[in-house]
Amino acid sequence: MATLVRPAIRVDLARLTEIYNQYVLTSAVTFDLEPSTIEQRAGWFMENCELGSHRLLVAEEKALLVVDYAAPADSSQSRLRYYRRGFHLL
Repeated sequence: MATLVRPAIRVDLARLTEIYNQYVLTSAVTFDLEPSTIEQRAGWFMENCELGSHRLLVAEEKALLVVDYAAPADSSQSRLRYYRRGFHLL
């Protein structure tokens, strides 16, 4: 199965929110207590994709389904967070 890694685009936000919320609901990785809405994640998306100096990347599999993403971990942009649908990474 081929995987395509590319910069995130606005249409990916719903899927990225779904993947993130999976970690909120099933782990302590995010430190968030409640799932986020797409609207709540829009600012994060803008900071890490459209306006940020470090690009938000997504990985696509199976007919362009986003399954992973990587984003800067903090404001220093020196660390990276990686989220994969169905996995828990600590």
